[in-house]
This record gives sequence, C-alpha cells and structure tokens, in this order.
Amino acid sequence: MDMTELGQAVLAKRKLVGMTQATLAAKLNMSRATISYLENGRLAELGLRKYLAICSTLGLALVVQEEASRPTLRELVRDNQLEAAKRTQQARDRALVRSGART
Repeated sequence: MDMTELGQAVLAKRKLVGMTQATLAAKLNMSRATISYLENGRLAELGLRKYLAICSTLGLALVVQEEASRPTLRELVRDNQLEAAKRTQQARDRALVRSGART
C-alpha cells in the first residue's frame, strides 16, 4: 500500500462514518489541512504514530505483510510469447477447420 492508497482508505472510511476532515483533525490535534493532504495523496510523510492514531480513530488497522512478488521482465516476456503462440495456433486450427469444411 502506498501513501495514495492509504489516503484514499482514510477518506473512504471518514466519509462512511460521517466525519468531516475538521472533526477528525480536532480529535487528533492535527490540522484539517494535514488530513486533506493525506486524503489527496499530497502528504509526503506523517509519522507512524500519527497514522496509527488516524486509523484507530476511524476503526482502521495498518497491517504488515510480506509483499507479493512481482513477475520479472523475463517472465512477462515469456508469458506474452506463450500467449501469442497459443493465439497463433488457435487461428491455424480455425483455418484448418474452415478449409476442411469447404472441401
């Protein structure tokens, strides 16, 4: 999860519970601008304790988990080539069926 996603989650939950930015900020002794910057992905850093306080106030939790591995470029190219070969073979098979149906 990046800062933009975290901000979007805060925004969605805050609206869901019917809280304004000003109300949330007041409960946390923060400025409304800080909450706005967070929700709009414009806040570079806030500090873990403040994030935890925001989450706690909104009934959210930060979860630490292993990052899902992303495919390498080599794997993506290989998968793309395999898919292209599969489509080519399917096109050939359809052409054979059509030509066999005409004779």
